[in-house]
Amino acid sequence: IGMLAYGTYGLLLIKVGRVIQDKVALHHLEKTVLIKEQNLTIGIIDAAGAIATAIIIRAVLLWVDGLDISTFIAITCGFIVAQAVLVLVTRLRERKYAKNNQEDCLQEALSNGQLALAIRYSGQVISTALAVTAASHFLVYSPETLVINLMGWLVFGIIMTLLVALLTSLAKRLVLWGINLVEEVDQQHNIGVASIEMATSIAIAMILSALMA
Repeated sequence: IGMLAYGTYGLLLIKVGRVIQDKVALHHLEKTVLIKEQNLTIGIIDAAGAIATAIIIRAVLLWVDGLDISTFIAITCGFIVAQAVLVLVTRLRERKYAKNNQEDCLQEALSNGQLALAIRYSGQVISTALAVTAASHFLVYSPETLVINLMGWLVFGIIMTLLVALLTSLAKRLVLWGINLVEEVDQQHNIGVASIEMATSIAIAMILSALMA
């Protein structure tokens, strides 16, 4: 019964997460229309968003204990907090892209099929999800302290996201020494460099998550 209930609710939240990504995080993109037009870039972004949402839901499901209304409330609230962090990261990435590219719009570049940007962005989204879930290792689930725990999720999520971003930036400088990432990925659309960036982001997040556990 628990597997059926949590499994069904998890699938529902993945759908809700895609809607949040469509309507809030990447609200300038007509993702459904672009995917039907066989836009590979948007398909990759959509897949990364679904994976990130599933990672978050899995962490929250492992964090809660029992099967009652309070656990479903905790799952929902934890999901909302994590989605808020993902939206925040998207906004920050948009600002950074605009700063590096004469105020160009990241979402417009993605809709135009810039695959390298989609690969890099996917790595950032998935690594952010892994960073946010690290909070589950520090907080003990309790229905009586749900609000405090959710605030803890938010604080730990932001701290871990910043830590992952910092360490990823350092790792990229070492792994891709001497390569101008803005020029290679943003302007020349180098898929190879973008793939290394994505792998580095996810790897750093996975290592930190394991250390936190």
